[in-house]
This record gives sequence, C-alpha cells and structure tokens, in this order.
Amino acid sequence: MRLLVYSAVVIRCAFGIDLRAGEPGMPSTVADGAKLVELYSADAFFEGPVWHPGTGKLYFTLHKGKTNQVLRLDAPGKVTVWMDDSEGVGGMFQSPDGRLIATQAYVHRLLNFAVGVDVFQFSR
Repeated sequence: MRLLVYSAVVIRCAFGIDLRAGEPGMPSTVADGAKLVELYSADAFFEGPVWHPGTGKLYFTLHKGKTNQVLRLDAPGKVTVWMDDSEGVGGMFQSPDGRLIATQAYVHRLLNFAVGVDVFQFSR
C-alpha cells in the first residue's frame, strides 16, 4: 500500500497531477477519503520509485539534462543523493531478500544493491 501511495506521489510531483481517492484514475486500493500530498518536488523527471521497508525510505531516480541520480526521500521536502552519476538508472525493484535491483540504461547493466540507511554495496 505504501509503495502505491508513494509511487502516486512521485508521479504527481513529476507530472503535476492532483489525484484523490474515488476520482477516475485513482486505484481502488486507495482508501476512501485519502488524499495525496506533495512530499518532494523539483524541476526534473522522476521514475522507478521503490519503498524499502528495511530502511523505511522511498528510493527513486532523478533525470535532468546530464544529471542522473538515485535519491532517497528522508522526510517531506528532504532528499539525499543516494547514488550520484547513476549512468541512467531507471527501473528499480526490491527483491524478496530486501536487495534493490536496478537497470542502467546508458551502459546496459543490471545492478544488485545491498541497501543500508547511508551506504550501499552493489554487484554487477
């Protein structure tokens, strides 16, 4: 449920869409009366949101010009650059063992991250 709501928030921030429960386009899994709030916005394109229950954080990608980063939402309005110069990381997925799987579009790689609060380790 959190992933769906946070994904919708990231989508709303990226595209300026105002969605509320019960409105057309809002998934039926969102509770009646729920409303989305903007947690972070920037003049950039976002994609690949993944909620990581081990850290209690949302990870997502930022693309703007030649800047490609994986960001971590730490609090409303506060993000940390979790991975700089990500070489086009776009789609991300959390594996059943809690690792973060990510694709790198520019170099055609699949990355496998062990996620911690402030650090990451990866294998190719």
